[in-house]
Amino acid sequence: MESLSVIFFPVILTALIAGVLRAAGGAERGPSIAGFAVAGGFIVSWGFLLTPGWGPVESFGRIGHIAGGAALAGLMLDFFGPKRFWAAVVAGIVIFVSTWANLNNGFAVAGGLSAIKAVSFLILAAGALIVIARLDQLRDQRAVSYVTIVMVALSLSAQAAIVGDTDVSVTALILALCVGSYALFQTFVPVFLGDSVLLGAGAALLAIAWTLAERDPTTRIGLILVPLILFADGTAKHVPLPNARISSILYPIILACVAGLPLALGALITFVMYGP
Repeated sequence: MESLSVIFFPVILTALIAGVLRAAGGAERGPSIAGFAVAGGFIVSWGFLLTPGWGPVESFGRIGHIAGGAALAGLMLDFFGPKRFWAAVVAGIVIFVSTWANLNNGFAVAGGLSAIKAVSFLILAAGALIVIARLDQLRDQRAVSYVTIVMVALSLSAQAAIVGDTDVSVTALILALCVGSYALFQTFVPVFLGDSVLLGAGAALLAIAWTLAERDPTTRIGLILVPLILFADGTAKHVPLPNARISSILYPIILACVAGLPLALGALITFVMYGP
């Protein structure tokens, strides 16, 4: 796998898909549906660069299916624009289905539903809903949303790299690059940060985290710190900035630095746990 391909292919592909969707949808629908480019760029890049196979028979192979299904649900929400109540219902269904599939390694329950499995499902689903809800809260702060998603993805990539899981590490990096590419695209072309981005990227993050925790149990303690990145903006807001236009550039940088603290601490814990 060429490192340059991993970097440039997702970035270019995401921007191209966003441009095509923006043009195809026209001035009215184009800005809303362009966000599907994040999931589209991620799934195609992931499938082409890592060749995971398209059968969701294990957690790594389900990442693309979960991201794609969530993004399609988000695309429908972006297209029809229902009230937020129905958007929350759809998001809940997406989370419950993906959580159930990961927990049971499919939809069927072998040997019946035990109390432990039921409680585990409820806890995991509740945690996943909190993550998606937090991303939705950040929706109106575009820069914060993009930086947060990218930093979470980079945190997962770093922890996977520490334990030698190259496939998961590259998968998380591809997602970060796709989100970053769409964020850059948005600075030049009027498109929206919609549900297709939030649900698609959010579900992908959750699927990647699950895969990493399942394949490399030594990462589980370090992964507990990753959700702190979702709240890094609360600390970053207290950093004084000059009353000038440059603040709009400095703030995302400061936010990334603040988010880098739980990233680094989680990576350090994983390194210690994984070490000899």
